[in-house]
Amino acid sequence: MHNVAQAQAAVEAGAEFIITSAYNPQVTNWCVENHIDIMPGTVSPADIEAANGLGLEVCKFFPAGAYGGPKTLKALAGPFAAMKFIPTGGVNYDNMNEYLDLPNVAAVGGSFIAPSDLVKAKDWDAIAAHCQKIVCHMLDFTLGHVGLHVPGCSEAEAVTDGLCRLMAQDKIPGSDNFFAGPIAEIFDHEMPGTNGHICIDTRDMPRALAFYRRQGIALDEEHCYRDEKGNIKVAFLKETVGGFSIHLRRK
Repeated sequence: MHNVAQAQAAVEAGAEFIITSAYNPQVTNWCVENHIDIMPGTVSPADIEAANGLGLEVCKFFPAGAYGGPKTLKALAGPFAAMKFIPTGGVNYDNMNEYLDLPNVAAVGGSFIAPSDLVKAKDWDAIAAHCQKIVCHMLDFTLGHVGLHVPGCSEAEAVTDGLCRLMAQDKIPGSDNFFAGPIAEIFDHEMPGTNGHICIDTRDMPRALAFYRRQGIALDEEHCYRDEKGNIKVAFLKETVGGFSIHLRRK
């Protein structure tokens, strides 16, 4: 949107929010005054300060690649700690996680999400499959370890010793568990999961939890563990698979 008339026409046609390429004071003010959600394009501290002054909490950052990419966004996090950004322009499959790893990046955008050749071909199934691939890349799910639950400390230690011997791993004692290297965790008391648990690692805990919520997969709130800032670092799910509970762990 480059002027108020365009923004107004878009809203009259059914648009529920407005995105601008650059910071346009007239369009931004009109949207704020008319309670229309807007994500103004910003690239400089002056743009961001103007948006911040209007009470906006999320801005587009464009063109991200040409203006320093993740390095610039890291620098902006200091003076504009409350502002979130959606970088576009120069963002692609290979570098998207560099942006998403930043705490002040709410999301990313770019033509790589729906490639133009697939759009022209109207190959909606291929676009859906491509988007699923991007989501998997973002979440980066990997098998963290397998957990076994045995009754009692001596039994847990014996199981750990056996696994360490068979897998040539070091025994790592914990407060109420043992690890056989990074491969297996052995608890000496009851935990969720009849047979044990499976740890799934993810690079992005908040987005992984949102991914599960959209699928109706609930957390076991009693077994969610947080860091000193209150962020979830380990979360058990209510769903089990083959008698194994599943817990998500932040990489």
